[in-house]
Amino acid sequence: MRNQTLLNCFSLERNARGSQKENGKNIKKDWIKLNSLHFDIQAFDGGIEFRLKGQNKGNVIKEILAKEPSVEEIAYFGDDLTDEDAFSALKNSGLKIIVRPVSRPTLADIQLMTPDEVLMFLIISSRSIKRKLMDDANQF
Repeated sequence: MRNQTLLNCFSLERNARGSQKENGKNIKKDWIKLNSLHFDIQAFDGGIEFRLKGQNKGNVIKEILAKEPSVEEIAYFGDDLTDEDAFSALKNSGLKIIVRPVSRPTLADIQLMTPDEVLMFLIISSRSIKRKLMDDANQF
């Protein structure tokens, strides 16, 4: 994700992971004027996130859960401090997973160290879900 801009309904991220530190400073300087357009600026590992004032990833999780109350299982993957609001919003209603090579205090339930571990987690989880669905189907 080198020099990539991501947009969702609540935030805009400018990702400079893998770039020189100076590039990240230039991004902040160039985009600081967005703050006057009702954005909050939040630094994260490798970039800067521009959020609508008063919004965060926890608000998004709460909105999804309110609109989809039938959701029984949810997993949220995050990798930096901007994901802690989402971990908090999930409380005990989901699995909170932090993906980062270095440990730090977090509200996440588990830590995966690498993208390869995320892939293995997803493979094992999908097999487990498939087995459960087949077991449930065989009960009828």
